[in-house]
Amino acid sequence: MESKLHLDFETFSRLDLREVGVMNYVNHESTGVWCFSYAFDDGPVTVSTLVEDADEEERHPASGPPWLPGHPLEAVAAHIRNGGLVVAHNALFEFLVWNYVLRARFSPNDSLNHSTLPLLHVKQMRCTRAMALKAGLPASLDDASRALGIDQRKDKTGTSLMLKLCKPGKDGRLPGHHWPRFTCAKEQWTFAQAHMRLLEYCAQDTEVERELDKLLPDLPPRELDVFHADMRINLRGVAVDVPALDHLIRQADVAAKEAVNDMKLVTSGMCEGPTDVRGLMRFLYQRGVKTDSVDKASVRRMLADPKIVDAEVRRALQIRQNSGKTSVAKLEKIKALSWKNRIYDTYQYHGAATGRWTSRGVQVQNLPRNAPSADEYAELLKVEILDTPTISTMIRGLFVPGEERQFLIYDYSQIEGRVTAWVCDQVDKVEVFHNNDRDPHSADIYQQTAGKLLNKHPKAVTSDERQAYGKVPELALGYGGGPKAFEIMASVYGVKLTEAEIKKIVQDWRMANGFIRNAWYKLESAAIRAVENPGQLVEVLNKILFKFNGRDLRMKLPSGRVMTYPFAELREGRFNKPELTYMKIIGEQDKGRIHPDAHAFGRWQRMGTWGGKLLENVVQALARDIMAAAIVELEEMPEVDVVMHVHDELVITAPAGPSVLDNIQAIRKVMERTPRWAGAVLDLPALPVKTGPVNRTVRYGK
Repeated sequence: MESKLHLDFETFSRLDLREVGVMNYVNHESTGVWCFSYAFDDGPVTVSTLVEDADEEERHPASGPPWLPGHPLEAVAAHIRNGGLVVAHNALFEFLVWNYVLRARFSPNDSLNHSTLPLLHVKQMRCTRAMALKAGLPASLDDASRALGIDQRKDKTGTSLMLKLCKPGKDGRLPGHHWPRFTCAKEQWTFAQAHMRLLEYCAQDTEVERELDKLLPDLPPRELDVFHADMRINLRGVAVDVPALDHLIRQADVAAKEAVNDMKLVTSGMCEGPTDVRGLMRFLYQRGVKTDSVDKASVRRMLADPKIVDAEVRRALQIRQNSGKTSVAKLEKIKALSWKNRIYDTYQYHGAATGRWTSRGVQVQNLPRNAPSADEYAELLKVEILDTPTISTMIRGLFVPGEERQFLIYDYSQIEGRVTAWVCDQVDKVEVFHNNDRDPHSADIYQQTAGKLLNKHPKAVTSDERQAYGKVPELALGYGGGPKAFEIMASVYGVKLTEAEIKKIVQDWRMANGFIRNAWYKLESAAIRAVENPGQLVEVLNKILFKFNGRDLRMKLPSGRVMTYPFAELREGRFNKPELTYMKIIGEQDKGRIHPDAHAFGRWQRMGTWGGKLLENVVQALARDIMAAAIVELEEMPEVDVVMHVHDELVITAPAGPSVLDNIQAIRKVMERTPRWAGAVLDLPALPVKTGPVNRTVRYGK
């Protein structure tokens, strides 16, 4: 087994890491390292001070240069130079501090042939944060260790002091011996005392991280490749059109002021602006519109209500809706996080329980749609005054491929629908996808579904019928959704049907998709049976295995990856039937019953689940695995770089020269390759994987 170096840094800077992003932070001249702690495998934790005063006027190294024997960094540098593994919690930060802060500060400037600190490579990194997320645990070191009941939990007083010592004081100077006594965590401290406690805190972090590393499974080789690809994409970043960004910030500022004036005018001064919730609620109540909220969903619902005809009410709601689409703050966030005209570190590996990524910093996975084309964008930049909805649609276009390159944007076609049909053995539906891939002129899945529900030939289905009886039910009902789920999806696509029509569509769709419907119940039954029989393998759908180890329920996917449902228990559910529950970080989109649990804290709660949700987990996890495998392979392809990925879409840059056509075909071949685990078996067809037409452009858009 390879030796592991567990490593942690405590840093300081004039910049706020959360406000400016990690690349601005580590490259700023004021950023430095107070101390570091490390341990090799099970050896003792060593902690050393690198500077004794952060203030620029007083700062000096606590030890000599690291190329001299006996320096505290000597053992760490030797391990890294020899290609040893480095383990950290949120490994990207330690990686960047070593490469961008320490190597820059401790490289000699004289003409002597002194060796510098070695470069740390991505392949050497291991991350307990990534391991915790893959195991279904919270992301932070403190929360993950608390969830696992680790005795050596993070030092809360030390955390408060760390936050105090990482930034300038009230006098504007960075921390140091010039600081007077101060209060932190309800205690009085001198700087020397606080600095000493910071060393203890740093050492404790390494102890906790190492304990977490022992308790969690390592990332399997294929998953480690995905993690390293994620690091490289975060380090590569994506280019930003800064002049266009500055222009939109100015335009958004003007639009925001106009929105305030318009809201005051239309409400006769009752509402001070789009963000004045109380004023708007008061105005709506006076006009006879009763609502408990004016959040995004409520505003959308009221604007879709034909009973609300008051022109001023509708105008006030539209102002509120439009102002929520973009703001100076959103655009300024991109500006603040940009370093050398690029943004970095935008993705969290395994941010969702299914393994899918979530966004960090700039929320690239939640950008407004309907972006203008590159040519339209150029014309819009010439317009003197832009309204808020237009500014909103232009945010995507701020991301550009860079000089002499172009974007190649690919999207997996209906990947969740394809995986759902395949994993449930809904063969008729799988064949529809295969036929449509071979012959794009044949009836697609939405036409086929509408034809079944309406009892007419698929090619005779009108565009409105395709939407209402094909697209909406396919998107809304696959994971056990009922009439309510249909209504929500219908509102997105402007489909209006009666309650009776919706109920019939739901019933008919379930009858026509019996294998998918049965999969909900089979998955739930198998999961419950596994929890009832610890240690026993329970197979379901001929593709999925459940096993309960007495604490965690694990589900092995056809791809070979294992999903974990931590601290699984059966609790009493609806109709006095057992309900599968497990611990998880509760998000805004989570819909389910929360059960009381003695070990719950914050958003770490016990939630119930059922077969439809389990199928959704399976499908989204497999769709993710297909894209993750493509990303790993594309990382090895010359000339092309993955710079963004949004849900089931890959954004790749490639040279704009004559090789682009070869690159387009090579990328498509990688993305459309059916995985080995999804091939045809006997009379069951292979999983059909298909991408849509590539979008070649010089601005990101959708």
